[in-house]
Parts: sequence; C-alpha cells; structure tokens
Amino acid sequence: NNLGINVKGFFILGHPMETRNTISETINFAKAISLTDIVVTLATPIPGTLFHSLAPNYGLLKHMDWSKFSYWEPVFVPSGLNEQILYDKQRQFYKEFYFRHKIILRQFKKIQNITLFFKYIVNLTRIILFSKKTSKSMIMHAFSNKIKRDYVPKAIPYR
Repeated sequence: NNLGINVKGFFILGHPMETRNTISETINFAKAISLTDIVVTLATPIPGTLFHSLAPNYGLLKHMDWSKFSYWEPVFVPSGLNEQILYDKQRQFYKEFYFRHKIILRQFKKIQNITLFFKYIVNLTRIILFSKKTSKSMIMHAFSNKIKRDYVPKAIPYR
C-alpha cells in the first residue's frame, strides 16, 4: 500500500470444521492487515478433489449436480453451521470490512469520474442490501467482467 499498489484479499468461508468463531477470527484478520479490497466466497468441494471426498465427514454436501456448484452459494455446509449462517457471515464480512472510515475514504479517492462514482454507489447499495437472495447476483454483478457463469473448472484429482 505504501507504494500505491492495491492489495486484494481473497477469503473462503465454510471450510470443514469452520465455526462462527473461526469466521469471526478471519474477519478480524482481514481488517487487521492492509488490504484495499476483498472477495469472500464459500468453500465448494469440487468433485475429484480431496476436499470433495472428505466433505461428507465434516458436514452436508448438498448435491452432486455440477450446474449447481457455485463459489457464491453453499454447496457444502460444515457441521454446526447452516446455509443462513454462511450467508449472514459472508454479509457480515463485507459490511465489517468496507464500512470503516479508512476503507470508505480510500474507495472514494479512487473515483476519477462520474461513472465510477455511480458504480461505487450501486455497489455500496448492494452491500447494504446483501441478503441470501441477493448474494450471488450481487457478487456476479460486481465481478461480471471477470467471471463466466457457465464456466466449470476442471478438477485435478488428488493422488
């Protein structure tokens, strides 16, 4: 950051053995380090990976249909948590990170024209209204130029 380089943190919630407390620790960690932006996705056990084979031992693997696999919606729910908790914690993560004075000021310093101003207002509104029903659409819109909805990654089998 001292050199003007933006640092984005990528975080995944809902790992096996994840709890509300470990998620809160992750949120606090993200706020403690010098990040410009964050992306918070949900753990997705891709078929053919070690995570996929171990997932049923640590929680609920909701389905096996590849078309329903998403990093934005729960495919795997760790024991002791549920879908709503994962959505709520994901929303809490975004709100706690972005609704801090230094982050808000940093984001507004990036605005160089009216188009960017409106983009920030729209994304700010999405974060405020972020709920179970809007999580996937909010994230997909925010990163739509980088993500293809029909893209399915190829799993690398664990050996």
